[in-house]
Amino acid sequence: METATDEPAVGTPSPRPWRQSPAFRLLEWVLILAAAIGTATFIRTYIAQTFYIPTASMSPTLRIDDRIAIDKVSYRFRDPRRGEIVVFRGPERTQLAGIDLVKRIVALPGEKVSSANGRILVDGDPIDEPYLPKGAAGRNVAFLPFSVPAGKYFVMGDNRMVSNDSRLFGAIDREDIIGRAMIRIWPISRLGKP
Repeated sequence: METATDEPAVGTPSPRPWRQSPAFRLLEWVLILAAAIGTATFIRTYIAQTFYIPTASMSPTLRIDDRIAIDKVSYRFRDPRRGEIVVFRGPERTQLAGIDLVKRIVALPGEKVSSANGRILVDGDPIDEPYLPKGAAGRNVAFLPFSVPAGKYFVMGDNRMVSNDSRLFGAIDREDIIGRAMIRIWPISRLGKP
């Protein structure tokens, strides 16, 4: 009785002997590694990216050492919205130029933003800021009225007392926004939407 095996019969040449060569195996690993790096680069460039929070400017929403993942796709199909947390490149001609920053959008293009009685006003009406700790809205928010130009956004940190934001460097360009904060991924105990 004969048994079936994957081994070629004695005297039969092995199919595709080149697949067993060290050169082929090395090439196979190089191609796998290149595909993995290419895929990771594509995802990081066009779909999502992670960022580390180094300061307390967004506390308590985002704390020092938190890690967030941002979505780079949404803003290809829609405009940023008030209340969203965004990561953007620091404005040129400022001490923050080229640095990735994270802040919350408080005013949109064409709106007039100001402060009164510790509240942020947009076009004269106070905005609802449920993400701020109770009593935090009135702390250090005084600034001159500012008309947000077309294509720009007025951003502020949730920790208004220590945040370098649009009160310092003006509205940010739409093109400088890298993406929208999607999820806090670290620490695990605080995993969730920021």
